[in-house]
Amino acid sequence: MPRTKFLPGLISPQPGLSLRTKLVVLLVLVMVIPLLVSAWIARHNAHLTGERVGKQTSMMTHEMRESVATVGTRTINDAIQALELLSREKIERLSTDIAREIAAFLHDRDDDVRLVATLPLTETSFRRFLSSRTREVMDHGPWELAPDKRSWAPTRVIIDPPEEVSPALRENQMGFHYRPPETHGMRSRRPLYLEMTFVDLEGQERLKVTTTSLLPAGLRDVSRPENTYCKAETYFQELRALKDQEIYVSSVIGPYVSSPIIGPYLPERVISNGLPYEPEKAGYAGKENPVGQRFKGLIRWAKPVVREGRGIGYVTLALDHTHLMNFTDYVVPTEERYSSIPDAGTGNYAFLADYRGRVLAHPRQYHIMGYDPATGEPVPPWLDEETYARWKESGKPFSEFTKELPEYDNPSRHKRASLEQVREGQTGIDYRYLNFAPQ
Repeated sequence: MPRTKFLPGLISPQPGLSLRTKLVVLLVLVMVIPLLVSAWIARHNAHLTGERVGKQTSMMTHEMRESVATVGTRTINDAIQALELLSREKIERLSTDIAREIAAFLHDRDDDVRLVATLPLTETSFRRFLSSRTREVMDHGPWELAPDKRSWAPTRVIIDPPEEVSPALRENQMGFHYRPPETHGMRSRRPLYLEMTFVDLEGQERLKVTTTSLLPAGLRDVSRPENTYCKAETYFQELRALKDQEIYVSSVIGPYVSSPIIGPYLPERVISNGLPYEPEKAGYAGKENPVGQRFKGLIRWAKPVVREGRGIGYVTLALDHTHLMNFTDYVVPTEERYSSIPDAGTGNYAFLADYRGRVLAHPRQYHIMGYDPATGEPVPPWLDEETYARWKESGKPFSEFTKELPEYDNPSRHKRASLEQVREGQTGIDYRYLNFAPQ
């Protein structure tokens, strides 16, 4: 009986299968199954590769985001720092420009008093000189309480239509900027000096010409302080020590204006503090109280008058302090540049202090150091609670108490301002004793 040969484990002998069928089955087993296995392996590897690439891509993305964020933060911080530095430099430039203007203005007053010392000692020459010395001052016009009683507003608002200006030359059109003329407030010319006097060697006024009702027109003996403005001027005692070409310049002299409210003087704030609403009696504070009492001060210049080599007396000029305040009251370090009314509420304001640290000009005029017209004594400045209590316990006038009071005594924001002085409306600022607000 014949035997059939076959490949073990591959094809079992199947009756009825032709040789062609067997070859096709063999071909499928040899070629398709390995291809399927290879495809599965490839797909599996692709999946693994995809996961790995995804993870790596995610890690790279995260690292890139962190890098971009770090670079962005550094760039932004550098840009902010650069802008802050630029802004600071601009404000410092503005401040020094104003300071130079004020210095030039004051040196011009030195020249004026030198000139006055050479003029004929006659009323005509005095009046002629005063009439030639005027300067513009700003005035914001009338303001009133807003209908909601939560702010102050100008009585009339005049808005000029914007003027459109374009360059005629095409080459000048790129980056062209135009700023219309300033129309803030109302300007008027005002005499620089409140009075001009000639005083003899004994202190008796021999000639006087005034431009205001603020100072008396009669001739007085100014060797006695009670005959001077606010009973506070002691300049004659210092004139005797002057050499022929030397000049005397006083500090700012004027009656102190007080306010029991710091900030906006409004009915709700005033009444809630148990005070009568009397804005006209409180110190002027620009936009915060535009109807308050103004600080009316003077700065006095004096120089010896020499004739034929011999001193015969002294000439004096009393500068209207308003002109000094106009340098700082209406300038702001913003795009607006100038305001029509002082505004301390925005924080964008300028002020002046003298070499001792006493405030000479401020939007809140109750911060300007002044004198008590009844006594001629300087009104005590705003103190911290501890210093104020020590002063009251001493029972001494403040001018005597300051002799034992150290200046700039460890200023700190942790110290508290005297609320008793606020209630009394006594908030003039002398930085030597403003220990609760370091400057």
